[in-house]
Amino acid sequence: MCNPPCVTLTTRLPRGAGDRIRRTYDDAGSVGRDVLWRLIRAERQSPPGRANKGERRKVFCAALEQAEQLFAASTTVDYSARPILLFYGLSQAGRAVAAASTSAGSQEWRLSKHGIEARNLPQKPLYKVTVADQGWGSFTQLAALLDSGSLPKGAPLGDIWATLPDIASIGLGTADHKPKPALRFSAEDDSHSKYQGAMVGWVRGVPWPSNSWPTEPEIIDYLSTYPTLAGSDKPNLSHRHEVDPDALGHTRHDPYDKIADFLRAWPLPPGLDPWDGRTVPYRGDDDRWAFPVLGGSDRPLHPLLAWWAVLFALSMLARYEPASWTEHLDVDSSPDAVALETALERALDTCPELILQTMRRVSR
Repeated sequence: MCNPPCVTLTTRLPRGAGDRIRRTYDDAGSVGRDVLWRLIRAERQSPPGRANKGERRKVFCAALEQAEQLFAASTTVDYSARPILLFYGLSQAGRAVAAASTSAGSQEWRLSKHGIEARNLPQKPLYKVTVADQGWGSFTQLAALLDSGSLPKGAPLGDIWATLPDIASIGLGTADHKPKPALRFSAEDDSHSKYQGAMVGWVRGVPWPSNSWPTEPEIIDYLSTYPTLAGSDKPNLSHRHEVDPDALGHTRHDPYDKIADFLRAWPLPPGLDPWDGRTVPYRGDDDRWAFPVLGGSDRPLHPLLAWWAVLFALSMLARYEPASWTEHLDVDSSPDAVALETALERALDTCPELILQTMRRVSR
């Protein structure tokens, strides 16, 4: 048991749920930002991991105080200035995460510089802005501590954006821009779904270009860009389809594109939680996702770092190209304005959840 108590959300989605239904379920099952920040504040009385004493404790507590104040301040300004405050709030929270990490040594826990850059600013269309790590700095230091991929070769902002489940459905770009999304995972039943020596679960939300059921080689090929989903096979379950026919539905982009849910099986791993290495929690412990590789990395980008990259790019645009940023926010002329507003609202709720989860996981 965690002290203070862990936040565990259990949201059961109907098969084939569309984006609108999915968001409604997510909102109903989500913990409010005020509760999340209170839970984060509670961690400061007895800091987790290696932040429990000395200089690390001081940095942990001070950084979280600054993070909370910066997030709170961001709600008092409009979208023209909000990404600056949100990014620096997340950056300060990253320092607390590093201080708590049990794998960070005497040097690695001190984050230095941003370690990330947004190239080709200003850029239209916005989704083509390239975000890349610089080989050293806070972004790459955190990537190592989270066992996350990074962005050594850079990735388009739109591709990083698409991996964030609560903003992907209102993405940047056009119908021709179809990046790999995060894929939602749910177990086949309420147990660990162990059948004949295998773990069985649904991989949900796979874009599929036709109404026909995909072949096994096609499924394996698509999932190959999701490293944690590697090694899967059709489950040996005579009573279930390996593809959910009710889940084939329209996407927002193109009436000829579909969304498929695949039932897959993996060998049972050692350990108590068979899904922990395959999926990452997003909005709660039961909200599990698998993420694609980006930017020349061989590992998926952790969602905390995906938000870091998105908010960094938007903050750089707001700081150094204010006229261009204002144009992007003009709802009367910009195709990205509503998407940007949505992201800057949802960051207020999602980022504290990810900060709390990540802080607890790295301090084990």
